[in-house]
Amino acid sequence: EELLALLAGQKNPENLSKTYILKNDIVLTSPWTIVGIAPNEDEGIVGVPFTGVFDGKGHTISGLEMPGGGWNKAIFGMIGETGIVKNVKFSGAIEANAWSGVIAVNNSGLVENIIVDMVMYAYAGNAGAILEHNVGTVRNIIVTGRVATDGTTNVGLFATNNGTVENIFANAETVNTLNLTAVGQVVDTNGFIISAELFNLGSTYAALDTTIWNVTETGVPTLKVQE
Repeated sequence: EELLALLAGQKNPENLSKTYILKNDIVLTSPWTIVGIAPNEDEGIVGVPFTGVFDGKGHTISGLEMPGGGWNKAIFGMIGETGIVKNVKFSGAIEANAWSGVIAVNNSGLVENIIVDMVMYAYAGNAGAILEHNVGTVRNIIVTGRVATDGTTNVGLFATNNGTVENIFANAETVNTLNLTAVGQVVDTNGFIISAELFNLGSTYAALDTTIWNVTETGVPTLKVQE
C-alpha cells in the first residue's frame, strides 16, 4: 500500500518514470487520486505522462473509488509512449460528468493483461469501460465491469480509439454497451463484446498466455500471481 500511496496523485516526471511492482493484493480505504496529469487541449494543459512500468504481478487492487463529478477521470491521467501498465486486476468505481475512462484518460503506451472489474459511470457519456482515448496498444483485457450513463448511449469500451487493440473480452450482458467507441457510437465488429456463454467458455481465451493467465474449461480466466 505504501507503493500506491507514492504513485497516487504523483505528478513528478522523475517518479512517473520509475518501475512499480505489486507484491500483494491491496484494498484501498480512501478515494483514488489520478496518476500524472491528463492533457486537456481546451484548457491548454499538455499533460504529465506516466512513462515507467506498473506491474501488478497478478495481484488485485480493490476499493478504487473516484466519486463525484468532473471530466478526464481515470486511474492514470496519461500513459506515455514508454509507459507500461500490466498484470493487474482493478476493482472499484469511477463517477464523472463525462469524458472519462477506467485505466487511463490517454494511452500512448502499452496496456496489457488486465482484468477491469470497475463501474465507469459518466452522467453525459463519452466514457470508456477500458479507457478514454487510446493511440497506443491495448491487449489481453477482460472486462467484468460496466460503463453507464444517465440514459444516453454514447459510451463504449473506449471513448475514442486510434491505436492497436487486440484480445479484448467483454460480456455483452453486463458491460452495458455494444460500442467499441463512444464517440460516433461505433459498434464493435471485432468480436470483443461477446455473449455470456462465450464469455464463460475457456476456449474463447485461447490467445491468452497461460504463463500469465489461469484459463480453465469453463469460467472467466484469472491472473496468475507472479513471483
